[in-house]
Amino acid sequence: MSKEKDLRVLRLIEKYLPPDFDWQYYLDANPDLVAANIITQYGSEKHYVTYGIREKRKYNDGLAYLNIKNPSLNKTITNYFLDKELDYVNFGGFLISCANLAQMCIKYKWKFYVNYSQSIICDYMQNSEHIGCHKNKTSKNIIDFDNLTQQMPDFQSKKTLLQDIILIGNDSLDIATSFSTLDITIRYRIPKIKLCKQTTKLLKEIIPFGKKINNKFSKFQLWCNNYNVLFASKEITKKQPEMVIDSIIRAYNKNPGKLLIITEDHLFYRSFREEFNGMRSKNKGNIIYLNQLMNPNYDAFVLGLLLDVKIMTQCKKIYYFSEDLESCGIPIFMSSVYDKELINL
Repeated sequence: MSKEKDLRVLRLIEKYLPPDFDWQYYLDANPDLVAANIITQYGSEKHYVTYGIREKRKYNDGLAYLNIKNPSLNKTITNYFLDKELDYVNFGGFLISCANLAQMCIKYKWKFYVNYSQSIICDYMQNSEHIGCHKNKTSKNIIDFDNLTQQMPDFQSKKTLLQDIILIGNDSLDIATSFSTLDITIRYRIPKIKLCKQTTKLLKEIIPFGKKINNKFSKFQLWCNNYNVLFASKEITKKQPEMVIDSIIRAYNKNPGKLLIITEDHLFYRSFREEFNGMRSKNKGNIIYLNQLMNPNYDAFVLGLLLDVKIMTQCKKIYYFSEDLESCGIPIFMSSVYDKELINL
């Protein structure tokens, strides 16, 4: 390459390369580039500014990672789940937050634990090396990060504060955060998170299911094996239920595979059931919509939510309907940790 062309590429990189560009992720997400012998940082950056922008190629996993300056040699971080408003959004944000903290702890060789002792979820989880589920165990020093930042709308300010708390904290830090570090301002939002193998292994250990879930799941297991899961967030099913139902049925008729539908919106289940019963299809038996959430009892809701999470560990693909990434924390987490394909409809 001539010096003139090389300078032109460097100017393009300086002007157009996003600050959150992950060149290794760019190559992983686009294997055709590696096949074309593009394997270096410069090569990936050059390809993105000359072709990738117009082709809208994925360049980042969408997670704004925490970076700690001058990290201490030994630190233990425990994230407590406080289910003040237990729902799919809150629990999904908590899981994504755990993914971020776990990845950071692996990077700095710290210890990371999760504690559900302050939550009703504790009744459905097993004790393990990485889980705290002792009901009588309380901590007066838990930093309620979500409460601290309730009036702080700016994403970057929350991220900076969380980094400062981690840095200033002692060797042992007890924190409660469902702050989702998914950067929703990313230009091309990529829902799947890139996690190292050690982090993936650790994250699988933080959600072991207890007997209540496993016993309930055994009744659904024959149904759920080899199914694809479709997750519809409550926000979109309430705003546009007809559009969601129509899209599900059209997608299913085009490719009638096994499909299991998950949503916390009870009215949507009722509408879908009426539409579904009127369908003309030879493969209607391949669609399952779970009814266990019809019971408005809070304990039944918790059981249903965690059963949904358990089902996602067994499925092939996860489809989702949502207007924003924050509503899809659970499917994003499950697809990333259990290596499921995640598809936005």
